[in-house]
Amino acid sequence: MQLTKREYIAFELLKTKSITVNECYKLADEFISKSNVIIDDPTTEKGWIEQIWEWADKFQLTEDEVPRNKKDLLELDTLNIYRHEMWNPYSPVITYLPEVITELPSLNRIAVQYNWLVRLNENIGQLRNLEYLILTENFMTELPEEIAQLSKLKGLDIEDNKFSELPDFIGELINLTWLVVKSNKLKELPESIGQLINLKDLNIEYNVLAELPQSIGKMISLEKLELGENALINFPESIGALSNLKELIAYDNRLTTLPDSIGKLHNLEKLTLCNNQLVELPDSIGQLASLKELHLGNNKLAELPLTICNLKNLDYIYIDSYLLAKLPEAIKQFLNTVPHVISWNNS
Repeated sequence: MQLTKREYIAFELLKTKSITVNECYKLADEFISKSNVIIDDPTTEKGWIEQIWEWADKFQLTEDEVPRNKKDLLELDTLNIYRHEMWNPYSPVITYLPEVITELPSLNRIAVQYNWLVRLNENIGQLRNLEYLILTENFMTELPEEIAQLSKLKGLDIEDNKFSELPDFIGELINLTWLVVKSNKLKELPESIGQLINLKDLNIEYNVLAELPQSIGKMISLEKLELGENALINFPESIGALSNLKELIAYDNRLTTLPDSIGKLHNLEKLTLCNNQLVELPDSIGQLASLKELHLGNNKLAELPLTICNLKNLDYIYIDSYLLAKLPEAIKQFLNTVPHVISWNNS
């Protein structure tokens, strides 16, 4: 039988103290959190360090990726395994992470990109100091529920995997500042995503989302929202509550209208709505006092609201050429003051 460090310490405590098993585990956790002592479990045929080295040798990981001396391994703070075929055409891809990886005391960043990971071990939650988990281009379909225990996690990237949904417990990762779920097969987002009140950057591009949850308006720290290449028909009214939003990117969707609440995004600097089905813009768009870039090319707009002339900080606008030709004189005069006016001929 192979024991984890936590189990080994608890077992030793149980032999010397008249306490319950649960109390032993509690004391073991406290001991581990306050101690730099590394226990290579003597009860196993191979200690956890040897197991990591064996795994590293199996997948031909370099000394830079996984040090083969104990001192450097114990100080390893970043596990970075990049296997893009262009740069590492002959290196075997990673298909799993060893369970004993949770024994690495200094690990705060895992980046396993362009590999063949199918799942994460359930004990991933024991990496209590982990701040960044980057799993770009693997074959994962789900996250273990134990990932919600990563209370220090700041960044999570699962771009280009096989996810069809995000779990409800994603909302428990309240210290996330960026989340990348680009290029999956997501049809919807859980309402719990609104609990990510510290999130600043959310990238959900290249999925199949038809709508956003109302709870998205609770993500009060959000500065950049990337929604390109989905199937969105509209935005929820709650989007207007994102008072810190600076970039809203929603090209290549199926948007036909924008909610009036869009005008409440007073810090918005970039609005990208190219390649949609927009037939009109709300008058409230003129309230976007900080707007610098407005991308409207390849839509079905018959006119622009006169309030667009209130966008005094506008530096760049991209619109269809047919629309440019029939604008009222007041808007034409305003556009003459905009440094960069780009027209798109979609005929």
